[in-house]
Amino acid sequence: LPPGFESRAKQASERLSKATSNQGSLSGMDAAFEEVLSGLQQSCPAELVMSILGNLCLCGGSLVAFKEQMGKYAKDFVSALGRELNKPMNWRFRGRAAGAVCNLLRLGDTFGELVESKCTKALVSALKEEIGESSGAASQGDAGTTAMLQALRSGLLPGGSLPGVESAVTKLLSALTNLVTVRPGCSQELVALGLLDSAITLMDPKAQTTKTAVASGDKLEDVVAQGRTVVARLLAKQPDALSVQKEAQLLKLLTSYLVGSSKAVRAKAMGAATEEENRQVETLELAVRTLAVIMTKTTGGLDRLIHRTPKVMEVDETTPVGRSQGCIGHEDISFKEITDRLLEISLAARPHSHVAPDEVGNALSRLRGNLAVLLGALCEGQTGDSVPPALRDLDLAPIVETFVECLRKERGPVQNNIGVFVTKLAQNPTYKNDVRDANGMESLHQIQLPRVEAQKAAAQRMHRIETNSDARRAEIARRLEKKS
Repeated sequence: LPPGFESRAKQASERLSKATSNQGSLSGMDAAFEEVLSGLQQSCPAELVMSILGNLCLCGGSLVAFKEQMGKYAKDFVSALGRELNKPMNWRFRGRAAGAVCNLLRLGDTFGELVESKCTKALVSALKEEIGESSGAASQGDAGTTAMLQALRSGLLPGGSLPGVESAVTKLLSALTNLVTVRPGCSQELVALGLLDSAITLMDPKAQTTKTAVASGDKLEDVVAQGRTVVARLLAKQPDALSVQKEAQLLKLLTSYLVGSSKAVRAKAMGAATEEENRQVETLELAVRTLAVIMTKTTGGLDRLIHRTPKVMEVDETTPVGRSQGCIGHEDISFKEITDRLLEISLAARPHSHVAPDEVGNALSRLRGNLAVLLGALCEGQTGDSVPPALRDLDLAPIVETFVECLRKERGPVQNNIGVFVTKLAQNPTYKNDVRDANGMESLHQIQLPRVEAQKAAAQRMHRIETNSDARRAEIARRLEKKS
């Protein structure tokens, strides 16, 4: 409890007793409420410690000496924070504990391993309780608890909002994002705990859970943005974790981000983007990256979008005997609408100058790279047998010149992704002449071919080192000589 709160509460209780027994006035009752609220506004030692701990980690995370000293108490810190997160309805401490965990994860593998083992389940459970998705949330008691918490936070009760019970949704999502980044191996457990489904729901501004988070004090754009980030990180590690229903829900949300975004992309490519347009490009890049995962890594993801019926389907013992219904498609999601938007964005992302070294890896550059991965998979799919009409009718010719230009002006891994895409276009008989007309063959020989040959040489050298003892000894000698 905050310092001196017990004495304040005792005095308030006495004033309430006098007011209810007609020995005092109503003003005494108001004064009692004010006394209690004034006491709750002060932070208790535990709250201050968690805030200080989080700030220390944020400021000292880059210092080796600080990490070494903090490592001595890693188990104590993480265990204490895990206990606070595990307590049900621990509204006062939950947000501060999540913030401290979020920053502790910056301190290295020792803290990451401890947080994974002691806080993973607690973080997800706390998030679900915050947004009204906890086990049994449909029961009258839990629904009443969520409604009461919203009232305490939003000021609907007499006396205004109750201090110390601020919403913790964004802080919990931030901690979970850092956890997946630092400890990608925990993604399977997080999916099993239902985090992916909850995060997809939070991406929808109209969903009840999102409205619950906003009603509790979080900003709508922050909740939706954090939900997008969690979904992207989890799907990158667990691309087959989506159910067909959740996949359809996610595709609808991702499609909505594509609408009207080409204007912001064009402004960014010209170097004249506003702050709002920069944020829109960041959002779009994350949406395209997630779309690329669904279409290239999720089993059956692209087939469901283009309504491809497999020749052979694996079924279990519960499948009824009879005529197969084929591939389950997303009837209310237009593959043509998605690809039209992607082509429009690709044209808008055409670079007007060479990418500077300090611009490598920015949102626009990553967007070009993810578009190349996604469209490359579609281009490759057009050359197979029994291509569905939706994929066969896709025309990539308008963007050939744009991506040849991107290949010449991009840098690093993004340039490699674009080079792979242009290579696929050149190998496709439909677009081979378009690539040649854009002088893409010359660019591939000058830029992509040396890169591919260097990658092959590096792979062969590593293979020799791993399989040949003489080559291994020579490599060790070379490295020692280089250090000296």
